[in-house]
Amino acid sequence: MVRGWSKNKKGFTITEIMITVAIIGTVSAVAIPGFMRIRMDTNMQLVKQHMRVIGEKMQEIYTNKGQFPEENRWPLTGTTDPDEMVITSNLSAIDAKGYTTNEYSRSTPATYQFCSSPATNTAGDKRFCVHCDPEMSALFAPGQVLEVPVTPIDMSPWIGDGANMVYDTNFWPNYYADVNNPGNRAVSLFFEASPSNAVTLLTNSLARSAYGHDYNESLRIANGTWQEGRHYSLRIVISSDQEDHYNQLMSQVYQQLESMGMNPVQAERSASYALSNCGPSWTCDNDRNQINANSDPKIYDVTVTLDEPIANPADFNAKYATTFPGFEDWWYEVTNGGRCPGPCV
Repeated sequence: MVRGWSKNKKGFTITEIMITVAIIGTVSAVAIPGFMRIRMDTNMQLVKQHMRVIGEKMQEIYTNKGQFPEENRWPLTGTTDPDEMVITSNLSAIDAKGYTTNEYSRSTPATYQFCSSPATNTAGDKRFCVHCDPEMSALFAPGQVLEVPVTPIDMSPWIGDGANMVYDTNFWPNYYADVNNPGNRAVSLFFEASPSNAVTLLTNSLARSAYGHDYNESLRIANGTWQEGRHYSLRIVISSDQEDHYNQLMSQVYQQLESMGMNPVQAERSASYALSNCGPSWTCDNDRNQINANSDPKIYDVTVTLDEPIANPADFNAKYATTFPGFEDWWYEVTNGGRCPGPCV
């Protein structure tokens, strides 16, 4: 007989263990969401406080200088102005809380708008804005912080399986949310340009490419070198924590394209698919660099077709001309300088 062993000693039964686990699970199911809600609310209150400070300092800057900071100086890094340094410090704090800091615009030297949105689902569910702009005064007074509930963007109207998409690197530009990407097709649209500038640029870029692709596809179908129903696509690579911002931008882009008689469709791709369907070596290198740089990349192939196909060169030129004047200059400035020049609105 083993020393110390007693038949009278009993452990927990399987039933008792299962009941205990069930109780723990029930308590966790109730407590954890409540804790996450409290943490989110606290995070948003801190962001709101930082936004209030920014609004106060913006007004002091205008009082001292007679104008608000230019868009191309935002977020005012490297400044020696005391008020601007306070703004920069608060922007850094907002960024650390998982909120965006790039939604700043100045339509005139005497007006500005700045909003901050949750960059992740866990950061918050409200968007905060401060301003000195007559257009926004109808919503809330200058000096106050506006709270706007954030609802998830429904991208389902534009989701496809991508079966008929052919990734084309010769005409479509690749979009990477990385200003330092070495690839010559990389652009810093998503987080360097202001949201309204990014939407305008993306809409016109996709529209121009769609016109050219549609006409090119029709010619190749006519001469038997292209299968009808297949369409060229572009590739967009972002990180998963940028997805909410991406959806906000692209939902606006897709709606504008639809108003122009176009049909945008996007398909999500896996990293393995993207790297095995990436065109020539230099494009694969660019895609690989972007995908490997993100621990959880989001990869989309996007195509845009037309309700009414391009019939002839004159038709193509007429539609192509509908995109706004000076597009090429603007595209160069944004893709090479990271910000829109003065004419951008």
